[in-house]
Amino acid sequence: MKETIKQVAAHYSAAELITKRPAAKNEATTLITARLANYNIIVDAISITNFSFSNVFTQAIEAKVTAVQQAESTANQSIQSMYRQYDIL
Repeated sequence: MKETIKQVAAHYSAAELITKRPAAKNEATTLITARLANYNIIVDAISITNFSFSNVFTQAIEAKVTAVQQAESTANQSIQSMYRQYDIL
């Protein structure tokens, strides 16, 4: 089953695994059900509850979020500065 989950996960980006979790679950369910049917095992349900990513990937996401927040802060400061100039004049 673990190999099937890895196979399905390979079809999606990390972001898509989160946003398209139902589609990934359905694909995994179909494949696992088919494989286990050969052994007369009936699959009732599969739950995908947690995705874990490598430390490198997690750090990259955190760095991206930080960069976006800093860019937004800089833009806000520029807008505030512009408004202050108009107040002074």
